[in-house]
Amino acid sequence: MVLQTFNTGSCARCGKNSMLTDNATGERFCGKCGYVISEKLNDAGPEWRTFQNNSGTDPTRAGAPTSLAMHDMGLSTIIGKANKDSTGKPLSGS
Repeated sequence: MVLQTFNTGSCARCGKNSMLTDNATGERFCGKCGYVISEKLNDAGPEWRTFQNNSGTDPTRAGAPTSLAMHDMGLSTIIGKANKDSTGKPLSGS
């Protein structure tokens, strides 16, 4: 477990100023009472990684790693309001 301390105020439950982030699961919680503040952490890292050992000029697109600790394993789906299919044609109601 990799923990990161951050000072963004005090815990809503116990009032202590000991907030922690578990980078493996993405949970933000109080280090004193264990109150979980947030269960999902957005990955702010680059969207690509380099798999070459030399100059690193071959970026391969990759997202955040999947995790069994999240209900959707970190693989979310966003459905837009465009009401069109992948070719741009309007969707029918039936």
